[in-house]
Amino acid sequence: MSAEVLAGPPYEARPLSTRSQQAEASVLDLHRIGSLVLRGLPHNVQAPASYLVPDRLTEPVGLFEDAALIGCLLLHRSPDLRHWGPRAHRPGLLITHAHSIPGTAGVGRLMTLWATDFAARLGVPCVRAEIPDCHQDAPGPGQHLLRHAEDLGWEICGYGAGWCNPGQRVARVEMPAEPRPGLVHLIRCTVPLRQAATAAAAAAGDDSC
Repeated sequence: MSAEVLAGPPYEARPLSTRSQQAEASVLDLHRIGSLVLRGLPHNVQAPASYLVPDRLTEPVGLFEDAALIGCLLLHRSPDLRHWGPRAHRPGLLITHAHSIPGTAGVGRLMTLWATDFAARLGVPCVRAEIPDCHQDAPGPGQHLLRHAEDLGWEICGYGAGWCNPGQRVARVEMPAEPRPGLVHLIRCTVPLRQAATAAAAAAGDDSC
């Protein structure tokens, strides 16, 4: 048996269930915000706090490489997306505040692969996200991030008010769920299919994003 097989998958997606893990994701978010500011790209200053105080319906998830956190996202299993219009009537996962360590490559693709496979294992048809500072009729600072999302396979569903920040214009993007049996050799997933609320999350409010 090869050493690679014995070592297991190089990446792991797992819940950020402890205060120290959530604080580490918050620090990663702060570094990412600094990088976005320097590049003139949209950012959300509320994101770090969302990792520190998630509500009971929000699950912080980390992507790790060799036990080092390289990316994080907030997973929402039953978001109220009525403002998306008729398209959002069918169920779907929502991902918010997805960030990676500045300077790393390929993390967005890894998180996309994991999210679409996780949705398929849950039996929901799609994954959704919102790209901030995007306008349908005029170029905005979010266009760079939107093009990157399209390169990863996300489809633009429309533009409008955001879910996290209703006062912000966003591009709404969606990707079909897709079972990926071979992904277990790349990403080990320990995020439970059935949501388990932590004591800290249960004690928080219901409106965090």
